[in-house]
Amino acid sequence: TMRRLTIVTMLLLASVAAAAPDAKKRETPDEKKRVEIEKHEWMAQYYLRRANDMAGAAKEYQAILALDAENANAALALAAVYGRDGKDKQALEVLQKLVKKNAKSAPAWLALAERQAKAGDDKGLKESVGKAIAIEPRNVDAYELLFEHNLPRAKDGDATAKVEALEAARKMMLYARRQGPTYKLAERAIVELGGEPLALTIYDAKKAYAAAFENGTLGRINAQMKVAKSGFEECVKASPKNEECHYHLGLVYSSVKASDAYDATKALAELAQAPSLPMAWVATARLHRATDKNAEARAALTKAIALDDELGVAHVELGILDKVEGKVDAAIAHFVAVMDRDPFGPVADRALDELTKTRPTHPYVTRGMMMGKRSGDIFSSERFKSVVALIEKELGGVQEVPEKAVLEQIVQKLVDGSAIKQQFHVQVVGTTAVNAFALGDGSVYVTRGLLDLVKKKFPKMAIDANNDVLGHVLAHELQHVIRRHQLSSQLFQEAAKDASARLDPFVVTHVTRLHEIDADRQGMVMAFLAGYHPRGGIEFMEVMGQDNEIPAHLDHPTFEERVEYLSEYWTNDVRYAFVSLRLGLDAFDRGAKLESTDMKAAVAAYEDAVENFKRYRAMLPSLKEAMNDLGVAYTKIGVLAMAQGDTPLARWQTRFSIERDSAIKYVGLAREESTTRGAAPGGAAVRIPWQLREAMATFKEALGVEETYVKARVNLAAAYIAANQLTNATDTLDKIAPVDLARSGVVQGDIELVRGIALAEQRDYDRARAAFEKAIKSQAAKRAASYNLARTLELAGKKDEAKRAYQQYAKLYPGGPWAKAADTAAGKL
Repeated sequence: TMRRLTIVTMLLLASVAAAAPDAKKRETPDEKKRVEIEKHEWMAQYYLRRANDMAGAAKEYQAILALDAENANAALALAAVYGRDGKDKQALEVLQKLVKKNAKSAPAWLALAERQAKAGDDKGLKESVGKAIAIEPRNVDAYELLFEHNLPRAKDGDATAKVEALEAARKMMLYARRQGPTYKLAERAIVELGGEPLALTIYDAKKAYAAAFENGTLGRINAQMKVAKSGFEECVKASPKNEECHYHLGLVYSSVKASDAYDATKALAELAQAPSLPMAWVATARLHRATDKNAEARAALTKAIALDDELGVAHVELGILDKVEGKVDAAIAHFVAVMDRDPFGPVADRALDELTKTRPTHPYVTRGMMMGKRSGDIFSSERFKSVVALIEKELGGVQEVPEKAVLEQIVQKLVDGSAIKQQFHVQVVGTTAVNAFALGDGSVYVTRGLLDLVKKKFPKMAIDANNDVLGHVLAHELQHVIRRHQLSSQLFQEAAKDASARLDPFVVTHVTRLHEIDADRQGMVMAFLAGYHPRGGIEFMEVMGQDNEIPAHLDHPTFEERVEYLSEYWTNDVRYAFVSLRLGLDAFDRGAKLESTDMKAAVAAYEDAVENFKRYRAMLPSLKEAMNDLGVAYTKIGVLAMAQGDTPLARWQTRFSIERDSAIKYVGLAREESTTRGAAPGGAAVRIPWQLREAMATFKEALGVEETYVKARVNLAAAYIAANQLTNATDTLDKIAPVDLARSGVVQGDIELVRGIALAEQRDYDRARAAFEKAIKSQAAKRAASYNLARTLELAGKKDEAKRAYQQYAKLYPGGPWAKAADTAAGKL
């Protein structure tokens, strides 16, 4: 009842907001009457919201009806006020008069039905609900009213009420489209009225399991998992062959490592009791993959697909296995197939995420699957275009104003700062309402009212591309698009699949409370990366909250809450990202110092650096510098995990090199998670540690952000060399343009140093020698290049020159493993 009342109230508020007074137009009697009605409407809202004066509000609505007896909104509001004031008889009389004058108004009949239900008039209630359903056969509120009326009686054993409650519940589920508490209430009632206690136990256990993931607090997770575990255990005890319960009990044991319920061994045992359920095999595969049992994981997924070849999640998991085993093309084929099959589903989101990591340049990634360029995409459909046109019309139409160019510049700054490949289209609409919103296809709308408010409230802040407030507002809206908030909702997905259904503006603009908080936080980071002050978004929320507080009943955080969330996020999480960067750099430097004395401690330091860089990158995922640092740390660990004979970087000096005497000591201490092999000189097979694969993928991501990022390209080439992919290394270096090198901070000597190693490993000693001689001219690369030149001369058979070069190196750079290696090599020559 309260929810339906708030709908009426919001309709009334919307009508008031859409008709703001304009003194210049108050000339005709009709205009004067409209202004009088508006005054009474605003006063009524004052009495309701500020003064809590029901009698005062009632008088204002009575005054409106005196001016306009046909005003249905005022009559509904008056009845609602009487109801809140305990004057049920007066409320009923108002509604009875209303339906006589507005017999085709479903809201009027429903409001009357609610009053009749409260008065115990069962016959009148059914007649009124029947009238509402006849007008709107899909009216969920009507069926919910019937359901609420019959459910208590059904539970008391009334057979007729049970039939009517079940029928109403089924209609609620059908027309609610799996949305919100209404659907859940009806769903549970159907199970409960079905008469099987075990079915209700299973239902509640499933809901408890799902609820565990709605809150990240460990205590909440444990509480919900405990309920779920108990329910599924009761089911298994009562029905030992119930595969569904075994499957869900396996999920309870395996889903959250930090929870009290986690037990991988028990999980596998339970999942094995559900051999006919494809998802049980998928869950089994995930457990095996988490413990590096890739062969077992692949076997489980094969069984899942044999049971259901259309199971997208199984194909995604197979793609992940192919990815970690180096079968890139096979992995991509799996991910693309999933997206082709169901482009709007959550599994497609996962596939797109994996494809982004596997091949950032794939067309599906660059278009973001939201560009509306593929045939059949909802964004290119006439029904989407028509709803967009309707939204624009209702908001005063699109305006070509000077501020539009400013907004476009701000969006471009935001996109450039975060290296987003999504395209956006900005429009200004004429309504005086203060708002901005975005659609899933990348269309962003800013109202005239918002621009005017920014000018008024922030007079010292120019409306230009550096406006901090507009930077944060637009970043917030872009994040709704980037993070697919509208598209991920069940409401949108159902509408997208039903090509015959008309799209409603609410469907394409709907975001939830959690979406708003997420967009606030990610938008703050995006604005910060683009150069906008982090306080811009907070200050805007503070101003909005002064006079425009969001009603608590709406599915949005209040402005006060958003200020609190943003302030906490900035002073805690974002700052922690930069603390993580500093800690990562410290750990990396510590590892470099320890390599020559304590290899195990060095590895631990590099692993510490990886964890800190990962936190830094997670908070600021678009920073190419974060990707580069993480890639270097991964490369260090990957090289240390390989034997001296397996990787060239154990035989040559680079910034990733290790001391010769220490290389073998670390072999076996790091987990090798792949059987991926690369071609080594002479055809020998080389096992590539997973850290090295992560390093290469991370460097490629950095280059996906900025193709001319020289540091990442040189580092990628070094990682290729470590993996014995020598041709890839030289090809990568050849892509560095002189103009990019000049502004990169990287010297030519670093490039020639890496190039020389790749050439020497390919036995192209003349070109390798030339590369190292160029590198020696650079002070930064001179030391490593001097040793590498001596080794190249030795391998080329120029013993005398090699001996002199080794002796010269030991003289210039005495002490340490490389000097010792030079002395030993010179002695043998």
